[in-house]
Amino acid sequence: MADLSLKSLQQRIAQQDTELQRLRQELESRQSQFTSLNQRRQALQAELRQVEQELIAVAEGKTVVPKAPQRVPSKKAPSKPSVATKVASSQAQKTASLSLPALIVAVVREAGMPVTAKQLVVEVKKRGFRSKSADFAKMVKVRVYDLVKRGLIKRTPDQSGLVPVRAFISKHRIRDHPIKERR
Repeated sequence: MADLSLKSLQQRIAQQDTELQRLRQELESRQSQFTSLNQRRQALQAELRQVEQELIAVAEGKTVVPKAPQRVPSKKAPSKPSVATKVASSQAQKTASLSLPALIVAVVREAGMPVTAKQLVVEVKKRGFRSKSADFAKMVKVRVYDLVKRGLIKRTPDQSGLVPVRAFISKHRIRDHPIKERR
């Protein structure tokens, strides 16, 4: 009987040893996954800081050449664009390279006086910003809200429009505004 219990103890120890090895492998796997995700998070945070710096630079009126994010190169062979494509893309590149928030800040800054949300919608469309949004005006208003919240633009004290952060402009110039609302 002692012999039987010794064998069962050995089997139990062997099973627990196998289970322990499996758990150790799972731990190593999770630790490597954690390390990988942590590195990815740090890279994304660095990229986010860079984008925010570019957005602030655009808001301050500086010309910014956005740095391309570091990506793993794809294995596809790049196709060469035609001359017509290069010309068309170079003209649209100014607007296309700007995100909607950056374009909104640029429009508000260039206007030199308070701009309403409706005027922003018209001007952003006029500058060629493309969107598949069903309610483009609402999307612009949401971006405006975010920019106000982040402190890149602000509303005038009388709530008549939006201005760059460091430039509250007198009310009398609103009538001379170059961007006119369409009715």
